[in-house]
Amino acid sequence: MKIRFSWLWIPFAAFCLFYHMQKVLLCIFAMLAVHECAHLLTARIFHYEIGPVIIYPFGLGARIYHIGHGNVWKELLIIAAGPATHLFFPLVFEWMELSGLISQSYHSYLIQINSSILLFNTLLVWPLDGGRILQSIFHLCLPYDVAQLLTFGCSLFNLLLICTGHLVLNVSSILVVIFLFLQILIAWRQFAIDQFQFYMYRYQHPFNGHLKAHEHNDLYRQRENLLRMGKGWISERDWLKRHLTQPKDMDAEHSSFMI
Repeated sequence: MKIRFSWLWIPFAAFCLFYHMQKVLLCIFAMLAVHECAHLLTARIFHYEIGPVIIYPFGLGARIYHIGHGNVWKELLIIAAGPATHLFFPLVFEWMELSGLISQSYHSYLIQINSSILLFNTLLVWPLDGGRILQSIFHLCLPYDVAQLLTFGCSLFNLLLICTGHLVLNVSSILVVIFLFLQILIAWRQFAIDQFQFYMYRYQHPFNGHLKAHEHNDLYRQRENLLRMGKGWISERDWLKRHLTQPKDMDAEHSSFMI
């Protein structure tokens, strides 16, 4: 696994020296880094391919290839592993206070920061972890196309609720909302590409599980599909062959998500 440092460390270091915020920002970096490491380690346990890890001032960034296309239950664990780390940080902060490493007021401050990170990350807005958990739940019971489009629709609706609920109070929160909106819009526009990449992955990695016979012209991720075709039925494998014009070239592209 390749590890690189981001160029953003240069202005970040200057900012820390000028405003004397090294201690606070270091704690935030540590919390976010542990959060992302939990995603990566869980993905490695389930044999997902991971791209180069980039160390940013605000945590780690890496691509987990084909997440969103594999076993839904495994991916729910991968996604939930990050937010779960924030449930243990209060114990660490308590130990640090009892050991004399931090003051009581700083302990309370770190608890507040940790709670804010957890709350933000579990918002039901894609591509935040909360939105991805919602997406996985949809994929447990709905065809791929319906689950994806419903995820984007619910994310936009939840963003609207956030904006109308007087939660966007400053410039930074406005920028975050705009960023999330653009991420959803881009994913929506690339939906056909992502769906085709899912078909390619599925052709390479057939799902062995409960058989589901249905008339929807798409696949259920957590089922082995038997699809209605005219007056008869067609296996998932044969259905995929009809949708993929060149199955032998399926290694050409990989779908991935940045964590």
